[in-house]
Amino acid sequence: MENARPSNPDDVNIDALLSELGTALHKQSGHLDARPPRPETLIRTAKEWIENQREEIGKLIHANPKLKKIAYDERDKQTLIAALIDILTGYFGGIPIAALATLIVHYGLDHFVESPDADSMRNSGK
Repeated sequence: MENARPSNPDDVNIDALLSELGTALHKQSGHLDARPPRPETLIRTAKEWIENQREEIGKLIHANPKLKKIAYDERDKQTLIAALIDILTGYFGGIPIAALATLIVHYGLDHFVESPDADSMRNSGK
């Protein structure tokens, strides 16, 4: 598989990350398919899982002032991915956490923290 996480987070291959996450989720589900799932199926599975976990991910993001500061003040994607990995590792098991963290940064924290106070979250990152 192509390297999904290059050193520059702006050069990331989103489909490769989604496929990596989808593969892990497929394995966790215990499916004993004769053939591996198609790449489109893995990507769809990952996208659906992310949307299903959106509220939980949003709660983790919203509860962490360190993430807010990095995301909205420092705007350093590498540091933000590392901070997300630290937080997500304790919450989600059996999935590629680095891939998930990179996808969260790609989609934007606001995608996961859509609430009336999303703007105030951006401004309270200190």
